Amino acid sequence: SPPGPDVQEASGEKGPSSTYELRDVLKNQHDEALFDYYGQCQLLRVDAVSGKTGLLGKPGLYASLLPAPDGEHLLVGTIHHPYSYLTTHTRFPREVEIWNMTGTLVHKIASLPLADTVPIWGVPTGPRDFAWRATEPATLIWAEALDGSNWKTQASARDRLMMLKAPFEAEPQEILRLEDRFDGFLWGEKDGLALFTEYNPIKHWQRTYAVSFNDLKAKPRLIWDMSTDERYHHPGYPVLRALPNGFDVMQQEGDAIYLDGRGASPDGDRPFLDKLDITTLGTERLFRSEKTAYESFADWHDTSAGKFITRRESPQDPPNFFLRTLRSEEHTSELQSLTNL
Repeated sequence: SPPGPDVQEASGEKGPSSTYELRDVLKNQHDEALFDYYGQCQLLRVDAVSGKTGLLGKPGLYASLLPAPDGEHLLVGTIHHPYSYLTTHTRFPREVEIWNMTGTLVHKIASLPLADTVPIWGVPTGPRDFAWRATEPATLIWAEALDGSNWKTQASARDRLMMLKAPFEAEPQEILRLEDRFDGFLWGEKDGLALFTEYNPIKHWQRTYAVSFNDLKAKPRLIWDMSTDERYHHPGYPVLRALPNGFDVMQQEGDAIYLDGRGASPDGDRPFLDKLDITTLGTERLFRSEKTAYESFADWHDTSAGKFITRRESPQDPPNFFLRTLRSEEHTSELQSLTNL
């Protein structure tokens, strides 16, 4: 028999928040029991060579699991009661912890409460947007709202960024304050370089800055300032490469990074590859797709030799991969077929 009637009580306080379709939220205690049952899982540690497995921690409702670059620490997020019938599981209470690879708790980062009254365009208060620094063994970065998560609140800074390094015994260090909402880091492969972006969803605007983690007292340098709807003048996206630890970083050549762009234009999309000097902000165009074909950058083959791979197609030719070799004296490139499908 059911435990009792389904009762929902309102406090009488205003709490504007996003709304969801009825099928996307829990509706009663039976739904809660189903969520607990089907959501519970057991983490396993698998040896990729031998295939042997071992239990990691206890069964639970795991929302996230992110290994650190050192392969010795895990950032673990678990979901807990009380649940809400107004929002999805992404706003349910959760514990955020750092474990070692045996499943033992090393440090508790945060106990996040139910966030069912987050204003429209807002973010939950408390630590959020966790990420490991790609170029250090175990350095955790996260953001925290300074304006109560409400865009209607006047504030000189909306977010702050916090940092905590292994062995996680010191107090977290505030490293930056942002005028708008934090939207993530892109790590450089050397010299402490990182790009971070802040955005304003109401104004549809974003700014990207360069910062050196070798000198966090230095003022961040503005790189791009543009609409989030920008297409024709979009600078492109930094080209990444994977480190041996499995994390992606921006590929660097001295003070320069590479940008892979879609190249929207009145003639249609014409993808390009640029080289951006972070110091001078000067941009060099290395390649742009011709008008009669659609050709986009796929990956570098040999940066020192100016060789990169593209994916090319046209109304007459099916998609295939090609090797291009830059000829700097003419700012052109030679084309060599890699596949013939």
